[in-house]
Amino acid sequence: MQLFNDLSLQFNLRKEQGITKKPQRIYCRITASKQRRNFSTGYFTSPNSWCKTSERVKSKDEKAVEINENLTLLKQRIINCYFDTKQSPNNLSLLERIQNEVFKPSSHISNEPELLNDSEIRVISKRYISDLREKLDAGIISDGTYKSYKSAIVIFLEFANMYYGTNSIYLASIDKLFFFNFENHLMVKKRFKGNYAHKVLSNTRKLFNFAYDLGIMESKFTIKFKVRYTNPHRGILNISELKVLEGLDLPKQHMEEARDCFLFQCYTGLAYSEIKALRKENIKLIESDRWIVINRKKTGTESKLILLPIASSILDKYDSHPYCNKTLQLLPVRSNAKYNNAMKEVQAIGKLNTTLSSHVGRHIFASTVALQFGLPMETLAKVLGHTNLRTTMIYGKILDNKIKNDFATLKENLR
Repeated sequence: MQLFNDLSLQFNLRKEQGITKKPQRIYCRITASKQRRNFSTGYFTSPNSWCKTSERVKSKDEKAVEINENLTLLKQRIINCYFDTKQSPNNLSLLERIQNEVFKPSSHISNEPELLNDSEIRVISKRYISDLREKLDAGIISDGTYKSYKSAIVIFLEFANMYYGTNSIYLASIDKLFFFNFENHLMVKKRFKGNYAHKVLSNTRKLFNFAYDLGIMESKFTIKFKVRYTNPHRGILNISELKVLEGLDLPKQHMEEARDCFLFQCYTGLAYSEIKALRKENIKLIESDRWIVINRKKTGTESKLILLPIASSILDKYDSHPYCNKTLQLLPVRSNAKYNNAMKEVQAIGKLNTTLSSHVGRHIFASTVALQFGLPMETLAKVLGHTNLRTTMIYGKILDNKIKNDFATLKENLR
């Protein structure tokens, strides 16, 4: 909306990449004297509840009323700041004054490590970490994602200070040569593996895109890196080894519980965090079939699957387990570390060559169970909660006996 000849304001939602159903952040876009900048209001709402015309939340519940009232207050504070600038001008532009007086950093930022001073690169990094923290608090990203992004920014700032010999750095001044040396620093000095170096560089790129979204940078970050992500080799169990695992007579209860949880992953494709978060409300009875319906926190997409008999019997086995009753979990899943340690003991007893961990079960489901026995790749993608079929293809290894059977069918058809 046009407030004055040289000031306009608009509240809008910014769609998070890969997020379709979760709440989205409300941004305030301010244009002053032909300069534009986006500021996070710190509030979230679902796209269905947002009215683009009134630029307010449509719902009348208590939370929506609170958000709308605060947006009105923000607008008034921006107008007050505009008149203050006219009456008592200083060296700051109107946008800078609005940033300092209206959109002050959240109080939780003071708990972050002291990365930051008043230089541009550090102020933007601080705002970016604050933005990530808000997404974490709103449940849009996981704690692991937050730590990964934040760690990359710490590494980036450390190298930038060392490379330029100063804290006073502008993002726009960072060129291709800097990133060539940064990439070399990660691989040679830090001795990072290729995939981890790629992740740090990729997460650093998001800082520049964040600055572009705020209107601080005039163009998007376009530098391409030499290091490439390569799919790591992940060992899996074939169907005969999986049957050996099922029939193991284990001496201790914690091993049996871990084995059962792992088998549940092998027959559902659910990740560790998903089986730990599994509750009664996730189990639906549809036309005599038991379904699992969950929303994947990582991608914000829905994952749906029908419980196979083995997985269903495992749920029944732990229906009245004391730990499950206490935690409301459907399975006795402990911490990831305890789970993986127990699976190492199970692996040793079963004399299995493949290293068993909480994530391997997901790969076993995709390759050994689903694809080998005819589940289409598109259906597998829906079951795994993937938004991109290419991601599913990473999980879906084609086993030798699958190739053998497919060629046998091809020979038969060619006769």
